[in-house]
Amino acid sequence: MPHILPAEPRFAAGAERSVFTRLAEQMLDDDLLICGQRVTDHTKDHEADFVVAIAGAGIVCIEVKGGEVWHDGAGWLQDRPGQGAKRIDPVAQARDACYALREYVEADPRWRSGRVRWDHMVVLPNVKLAGDYALPDCRAGRSSTAPSSTTSCR
Repeated sequence: MPHILPAEPRFAAGAERSVFTRLAEQMLDDDLLICGQRVTDHTKDHEADFVVAIAGAGIVCIEVKGGEVWHDGAGWLQDRPGQGAKRIDPVAQARDACYALREYVEADPRWRSGRVRWDHMVVLPNVKLAGDYALPDCRAGRSSTAPSSTTSCR
């Protein structure tokens, strides 16, 4: 079981709880799982739904989008019951939160690990993407233990 912060996380949606459970089940004792990490940079406030630090491998910032999510060729949309379709940019959310957090961490004098690998991902737990799905800033990937789609965005 990884170290989890906060010890009793709260989730805005069931999709986040589902992703949390799957992450916690698969991570090792030396790993760290941070839920709802906020960070502010010179442009805005950011939040990573999850920050996953894997011992010896690096850090991944994850944005979770529940419900029906799709890309219409021009951008991402999310449909929530009673609210209709709304334009979203989960890739930018994940990327910007990751860069802001990396900048903050690496500027802190207590950080002694130098440059570690950082990455960002979008998880769509209620969406099945085609195995060959790809956009210039996103490509689909699947965990062998999860039915949801994990979109790795670099």
